[in-house]
Order: sequence, then C-alpha cells, then structure tokens
Amino acid sequence: MNGFSFFRCDEKRFFKFGRGCFQPRLPDAGAVWKFIALSLVGGWSVVLCSSLALAAEMRTWTDSSETFTIEASLIGVDGEKVKLKKADGKTLTLTLDKLSDADRSFLQDNASATPANPFEAAEREASSKKSSGGKTVDLKGAKTIGDYGETSWSCPPDPSPLNDLPAKKFSFKVGNIPLHSHSKDCGFFFSRGGQKVLYAIQVPRPPIGEGSDDVTKIFLGDVDSGKTTLIKNSLCLTPYGLSPDGTRAMFVQEPWGFGLHNGQKGKIHIAKCASNKLEPFTILNPIENQGRSRGFNDQTKADVDGAAWVSNDLILVRYSASLDRILVLVNINTGKALWKLNPDFIDKSIVLSPGGKYFLVKAGKAQMLIETATGKTVGTLDGVPETGQAKYSFSPDGRKIASCGDEMIRIWNATTGKPEEAFFVDHANSSSMFTWVSNQHLLIGSKLFDITLQAPIWEYVAHADKAYFFGGQFWYVVRTRKSTSGGNDEATLVGVTIPQKKVLERFSSKQNDSGLFVIRPGMKVALKVDPSLSKDRDEIQRSVEEKLRNNDLTLANDAPLTFLLKVTQEGDQPVTYTAGPGMIGREGTKVKFKQEKYQILLQQGNQTLWSRINVTGPPNVSLDEISNASLQSVVNRKTGERHYKDWFLDLRIPAKIPRTDNLGKSTLTEMGLRDN
Repeated sequence: MNGFSFFRCDEKRFFKFGRGCFQPRLPDAGAVWKFIALSLVGGWSVVLCSSLALAAEMRTWTDSSETFTIEASLIGVDGEKVKLKKADGKTLTLTLDKLSDADRSFLQDNASATPANPFEAAEREASSKKSSGGKTVDLKGAKTIGDYGETSWSCPPDPSPLNDLPAKKFSFKVGNIPLHSHSKDCGFFFSRGGQKVLYAIQVPRPPIGEGSDDVTKIFLGDVDSGKTTLIKNSLCLTPYGLSPDGTRAMFVQEPWGFGLHNGQKGKIHIAKCASNKLEPFTILNPIENQGRSRGFNDQTKADVDGAAWVSNDLILVRYSASLDRILVLVNINTGKALWKLNPDFIDKSIVLSPGGKYFLVKAGKAQMLIETATGKTVGTLDGVPETGQAKYSFSPDGRKIASCGDEMIRIWNATTGKPEEAFFVDHANSSSMFTWVSNQHLLIGSKLFDITLQAPIWEYVAHADKAYFFGGQFWYVVRTRKSTSGGNDEATLVGVTIPQKKVLERFSSKQNDSGLFVIRPGMKVALKVDPSLSKDRDEIQRSVEEKLRNNDLTLANDAPLTFLLKVTQEGDQPVTYTAGPGMIGREGTKVKFKQEKYQILLQQGNQTLWSRINVTGPPNVSLDEISNASLQSVVNRKTGERHYKDWFLDLRIPAKIPRTDNLGKSTLTEMGLRDN
C-alpha cells in the first residue's frame, strides 16, 4: 500500500505521512507561525545571575540558529530571563542560549555579576567563539574501526574492581516534583570505585505561557557517610554518570524546544565533583556531521544519543544526525576522538563490561564485542535475538553475557563467545526490567530467575520506579509523596541484598520439575481446537501439533493438561479516523469495526495456567482506498479480509512453562525488603 500507517492514541487514529494519504489536522498558517514564535521565546534554559544596564536603543537580535531576527531594545535581565521591548511597546522574555553568539557577547559585555550556575562560566567564556561554547570534538585523527571479519574470540573476564557495598539508603529532598518528571535510564549512577553516587531528576517545562524553565535537580552522595548534597542548577541536563574515581560528573544538555531542531542539542558538560558543588571542567559541542538530512541543511550537527565513562579521561559517545550515526571514543582533556565507528544500529544503549574494558554494540544484525581502548573487535555473538531488539548485560564477574528480547533469555560465555543457555520467559522483551543480581541469578521484570534451573524462584513486588544492580546490592528509587499538590517530596535510594539467604537455602538443591514447571519436555498434553476456528482449521491444527512435538511433548486425548485454540467475536468497537484539511466531510469521521480475540489457553480442568491472547485493532485505511467508497464500507471490507491464521502459525509455544503459584514474594519499600 502506498499510503500510510496509523498510530493509536486512546481511541483516535492519526495518519502518518506518505504518498497518497491523509495528513493530520493542521492549524492555519497564523497558528503555525505563532507556534514557532512561542517556541523561540520559550526554548532553552541558561542561568545568568547578573544585572545589566538598561539599553534603550533598538538593535537587531538573532536567534541561535541564525534563522530568525527581531528589532528590540534591551530592558534588562530578571533572574535568568532576558527581557526585550519591541517598537510597538510589546515585551518579550527569552533565555540566554536562545540568542546568537553575537547577542550573548553583547550581554556578557554588560554583565556585572558572577554567574551562579556551575556551567555558565564555561558557557559565557566561550560564547564569543565561533564554536558557540566549549570544545568541538575533533574527528580528524580518529582511526576508523569496524572490520567485522573472522576473529579469534579472546576475552579475559573483566569483573568490577569494586568490593561489595553494604546495604544502605540515601535520601534526596527533591521538593514538590510533579509525578511526570523524568530521569535518564535509572536516574542514578555510582562511580565504578563506589565512592560517590549521582542522582538527577528533571522537571519538565509547563505549558506555553506559564513562564517557567526546565531545571535539573542534581544530588551528589558520599557512599561512606551516606550524606547527600543538592547542587543548584537551571540547565536541562541529562546525567550520564560519574567517572570511575568519582571525581567528575557527565551530563548532556538537552534544551526543550517543542521538538524543533535547533542546533544546540547535545552539548556534553563535564564537571568536577567538589564537596557541595560542581565545578566546570569542560564542555564538548556536538560534532559537525555531513549527513543525509531530511528537511535540514546538508551540514548538520550530530546530537548526543548516549554516553558512558570508560576511564577517568575517556568517554564513549554515540552521536546521531538524521540517518547517520557514529560512535566515538573521546579524550575529555583534549576533545580529540581516538577512534570512530559507523555502525548500522538503532539501539542507543552502550553496554560496558563491569571493569569498562569491553563494550557491546550492534552492527547490522551482528552483536559485536569490542575492546574499548583500542577499538579492536573481539568477536561476534552467535544466536542473537531474531528481532534485533534486546537488552544486554554482563554478569558481575564479567564471565557471562545475557540478553533479554523476543521472550527469550540467552546467555553466552563472555570468555569464549559461545552460547550456554537459552530459555523462554513470558512477556520478556527489550523494555522489561532486566539485570543480574548475582553470577547465577537474573531479575527479569519482578521475578528472580535461576539460570541453571531456567525458572523463577522468587518474586519482588517493586514499589520503585528505577532500579539496577551494583556493588553486590540491588538499588532502587522510591519516591514518597508527602504534599497534597501531586508532587513527590522525597526520593530514597535503597540498596538491598538480592537474593536473600533464605531464597538461596530454599533452592540450594535442584527441585524436581513438577515443583518448577507446569509444562516441560516429556509430558503428555491434549490439543483441542474450538469450532470457532472455521477457516484453515486443519492447517492451524497441524502447525500447533508440530510445535508441541518439537518441544518433546506427547499428544494424548486423555492428558490432564489441554492446549485450547479459539477465536471469539468481541463485537463492534468505535474508532475515529482523523483526516487533514481538504477532506471535507471526512474529518473526525466515527465508524465501527468488528473486533476479534485470538487465544491459545493451557488449561487444567477449568483453570487456565498459561495463555497467549491477541485482540485486534482498527484496520489501516489509505486515501486511495476511500476515494470511491465510504470509510465505513472500507473498514468493513478490510475487517472481513483480516484472518487469524497467521497469528496461530507464527505462535511460539515454550518448551518449558514455569509454575508461578508457588513463588515466595518480597516487597521493595523505602525501608528495604519486606516479606509478604
């Protein structure tokens, strides 16, 4: 189909751009220009704690992209906001880094006070330079790596240099932070040596016209004493961790601007960690990239998509500009890139071994292990997830690599690159919580899995929003709401030992399969096909029978467990298709579609022990398809053409289905673990 696909938002369906398709409902031209103007006024945040002499004369002000200009006089600076007055008497308020270099130099010349923001001194000092602040990463001398030919896998284990940390708590007085505030990844980072912990949380900008700026609350904690310090900051900074020795912190400045490309996104801020403040160390600008831009100039700035500390002086940075991506190893002291890699990958995570000696990266369909300092390819992992979307993690001792994706957990020997284990986990995918909690156990979602047993042995009910494993402890953040205005007054970082001693004692010896699995190879099962499967019934039944036999299951009509296949009609469901201007009479059209539910159920009597269910959604419709027919008739036809056969044929039935009714449970609270 030459048209487009839909994206669902509640019950509305919005059209994606494509040839011969609807366009989303758009505002008129005046509203568009108003949107752009407002975004220019309300964009990025840089604090300037200074007083400026009033300048009544009119001058031309230019935005940072050097695209828009305005004639106005300078009124002054109120806190962090620059105030301008136009010829018609109207005033504008905008932030410093929304202005061009020349304008910022003008303001700097009129400043009379010392800036309070820890990064602003470095920004202002470099504002008159052509690079618009800080060093621009130099790629000229970087060698290109990525020879993915035959390699002899040789990878000595790279464990963490850290001894196990004691279980403890850190409290962060975050204030009245809205529930929708966010943080990067887990939101907190330990230094590799375990000396310090960094926690940062961003408060999103309120709607247009409310006049507040993005802010990042940054906390620095001392692990030995447990004390934490709030570091004031008004830039929108995303944390990317502490250096291995804990002396420096890395952030990426991500100004808020309605998603518009502004050429300013992606500055890397590195600061020294003092006792109660961050002292500027260096700023690295986005690299210049000659990219295959869509809608931008050919010469674009590559924004930072990810970053990680390798050593106290080296960082890995992933840049992207439109269709182009590049991964580089950068010396933060000189700004020079030591090597660069142009991989064909879309995942943004950088997975380092515990000691930082190696990292995993996706290139094409291959998952590569590369020596960080040299860029030398160690080898390629065999048997990676078919979908390519997966999380990867090294075990604490650096001897194993695990992946979580397409409902499979795969484990490799990190020293040889050879696959060791692979087992099915219900609903496990690249967005699942996934971390090692010992060299033998993985926490997947809320369940603790023993990798030898390939089964869950405990469940942890998490009242936490961010978590990961470090220094022998499982760390998670619990936010406590104490105010009545919908905010969270306190965030507590809690470290606990998982699995507990009693869990290990309970499963110290391998239990028999009947205590761990409801389905396992060698069992007898029955297969029942409901009469609701009227089409392709025989083909579907043969396919499922083959899947069960391939799992070493024996089919028998009198078996105590039955796999049931069925399709149920869920009735008519309403949906609204939204069309763009020019489609008079079709805008916001409400129609109905017939919804179906496809199911495979593993049953013991009337009890369902395991299931796979798919409920159909509204069909995609293109402009061409409704040009000579009503929208309802097209939806009816496409619903009737849709058939469940492919879903049953593509269905994967696990060889082992674990029991979950006999799991012990614990709850993760702000006080630590509580047994249920």
